[in-house]
Amino acid sequence: MELIDTLSADAKSAVDPVLAWLALRGMSVIYALIILVVGWRIAHATKRLVSRALARTKRIDATVHAFLASLTYYFVLAVVVIAVLQLFGIQTTSLITVLGATSLAIGLALQGTLTNLAAGVMILAFRPFKQGDYIAVAGQSGTVKEITLFTTELATPDNVQIIVPNASAWGTTVTNYSVYATRRLEVSVGISYEDDVDLALDVLVAMAKSDARVLADPAPSAYVAELADSQVTLSLRAWCASGDLWALKTDFTRRMKAEIEGAGMNIPYPHTTLVPPATAPAPAGASSESARPT
Repeated sequence: MELIDTLSADAKSAVDPVLAWLALRGMSVIYALIILVVGWRIAHATKRLVSRALARTKRIDATVHAFLASLTYYFVLAVVVIAVLQLFGIQTTSLITVLGATSLAIGLALQGTLTNLAAGVMILAFRPFKQGDYIAVAGQSGTVKEITLFTTELATPDNVQIIVPNASAWGTTVTNYSVYATRRLEVSVGISYEDDVDLALDVLVAMAKSDARVLADPAPSAYVAELADSQVTLSLRAWCASGDLWALKTDFTRRMKAEIEGAGMNIPYPHTTLVPPATAPAPAGASSESARPT
């Protein structure tokens, strides 16, 4: 019996403070639960509202939608937790200071990563390039396969993957070859100085106009680009759809040779002439026999 009485006394001594605390803070616990439930619902509702509002703007990528919506959600939850702590009389000023110092230390440690993150948000928001564009950036070039918050993935023409950090892609000049619907093609060929320049120019323009991929406006044109050492260099300019440029360039490079030669002209190439050294004259007064080798 003494053991039971002792256990009962111990249990009572342990429960009494809990009951006293509940009696004192009972309503606070109820209020805290209500705040948590309501705050959780408000956080979800705010996340949905932000996501819907951003979805109406086509300039902002879907990845940014999810990122900003999640950021808003956790911000609301943080405010709710601080309110609950203050409800129980916990001073949150020092806690906020500690969290701020911790965030600063983490930010300094992850400075490069956060820079890429910020650059990724800017790229996804302002869209200097998009998936499927062929670009040159940070010394690399290729087709954009994917844009994430931290990196941009490129694929070269021979299908090699290149990962570019977003800080490098945002902080440098970007050349986008796909942003405009049309591009100007320029190819060159050389003819001999004896050939008719005007005839060659007419042949090149007629060749361009005969291809359905060449746009009529602006009309194709040809001009004398250079008077080189062994040839007259002619250049042909023609406008086409951006997607046809590379195929058109390879076709024109092949056809230019056939068209120029078909018109009776020549495409010159450098020649090297070897001149043998002159024979040294025999010394004065020497006989023909003495000059002969023994």
